[in-house]
Amino acid sequence: MPEARPQNPDGHNAAAVTLLEPSYHLRDLIKADLARELCACFQSIAGVPIRLLDAEGEPFADTSLPDSRVSPGAGEEAAHYFPVELNGDLVGTVVIGPYAKSDRLSQPVDQLGKVIAQAFENILFQSAKSAMTQTMHLDTMAASHAEVDRKTRELKQAYLRLAELDRAKSSFLSTVSHELKTPLTSIMGYSELLTEGVAGPLNDEQRNYLQIVLTRGKSLLQMINGLLEVTRTDSAALEFSTDPVRLQDLVLAAVNRVQAVAAEKRIEIEMVLPESIPPLSADRRRMTEAITFILDNAVKFSRNGGKIRVTIAARKSAGASSQGGFSHPFLKQSHDSAVVTVEDQGVGIREEDIPHIFEAFYQADSSTTREHGGAGLGLVLARGIVRAHGGEIEVESQVEKGSKFSIVLPLAGPQG
Repeated sequence: MPEARPQNPDGHNAAAVTLLEPSYHLRDLIKADLARELCACFQSIAGVPIRLLDAEGEPFADTSLPDSRVSPGAGEEAAHYFPVELNGDLVGTVVIGPYAKSDRLSQPVDQLGKVIAQAFENILFQSAKSAMTQTMHLDTMAASHAEVDRKTRELKQAYLRLAELDRAKSSFLSTVSHELKTPLTSIMGYSELLTEGVAGPLNDEQRNYLQIVLTRGKSLLQMINGLLEVTRTDSAALEFSTDPVRLQDLVLAAVNRVQAVAAEKRIEIEMVLPESIPPLSADRRRMTEAITFILDNAVKFSRNGGKIRVTIAARKSAGASSQGGFSHPFLKQSHDSAVVTVEDQGVGIREEDIPHIFEAFYQADSSTTREHGGAGLGLVLARGIVRAHGGEIEVESQVEKGSKFSIVLPLAGPQG
């Protein structure tokens, strides 16, 4: 029987295209109604019956004998058969006839059969290619979805692990801080008793040594208290007692706390505290601590003989909002904010360090000497307190020119 190798519309042999499926059935690639319409169209052109059989010889599209079974080589001398192949596999057969040998055909039957078979092969080739593309797309989507699911599970596991480590860290800091605080309190207590002469008179050298012990003990106690505050901030366990407070009073109290250290470095602290700023609701002790931390940081990084300027002012803003995923128990929407600004002429902060200065134990000067000392907790605690009041701390800095820290607080204050 005559054979026609399938060609795609670009002239390439269809068998050269590797499909995802090893074989197809006609019903997978073309609808029977469409195949029947094509056969009817070819029949109207050729003037003889045109049929399409499937690979088993069953009628798939038959315009002449819809109920008959026709097998190639069954003795119908007036019928001709032309294979329809896809990917090297027989998927169907085009049957031309039966017809009387005396019938005049529009063109030689071999040529006609090859043209019709080629037409079906081109249609089936495009259909198979489309099915392959769709299958590949679905497989790619399924693989991508599986990859996303895997990454999501890994991320969730990593998050849970980090949360567990963070809880362990907080528990460790809290335990160690308490264990250190108890003996330190005893050391400082007995040192004070010795300084007061309870155990007998002291000479100047002994008194000086005890004073050094007390000074260092107070610094260590302050660091331990800072660690405890950090653990409370991490666990959202900060306790507040809110009252209407004047920022002017809080700033004065904070300046008084750092005045002695500033005087040692001959640092002038200038204050601009206009009375026009209205009171706000805040925890007096906590907010004073936050301002003190910012001021202490300014004094620490200022040069001897420098100047620090502290101002308060009102600001119109779009409204207070949650910052960095923190939940503010006292948050209210407000278009008015009060800003406490602490501006120094110190060493400044490099731009790449600014995002990290609110991380616990971080200092821009990470050398072994760490000239300016400290545990790197003050700014962490300050931001925790300010954010708990629905506010935020803004930072501007230039190396060797100084830094400006602005505490922005909603004038509406915390919710009771």
